[in-house]
Amino acid sequence: MSGLTKKHDQLSRGRTRLTAASRAVSGLQPRAWNLAAQHAELVAQHEDLQVLAGVAAAEQGEQLDGAAQRQVGEFRQHQVGLYMDEEDQGTES
Repeated sequence: MSGLTKKHDQLSRGRTRLTAASRAVSGLQPRAWNLAAQHAELVAQHEDLQVLAGVAAAEQGEQLDGAAQRQVGEFRQHQVGLYMDEEDQGTES
């Protein structure tokens, strides 16, 4: 009887190990899928952010160009105003 009990115990431990191993393997698979899904989502978000950063940089560049053009226009108007004042003062004297 003790031989049967020993074999039974060994088989039982073997099944327990196999069950534990299969659970460990199957336990990793959903996590691996989850990580792959998270990676894909993060890559997509990164690409979206790159596109948005490019759009924002282009808009900022346009705003800076507009501000620079306004300043040049104001400077030219100021120069014309000074020139006109000089002409007015020259004709009045």
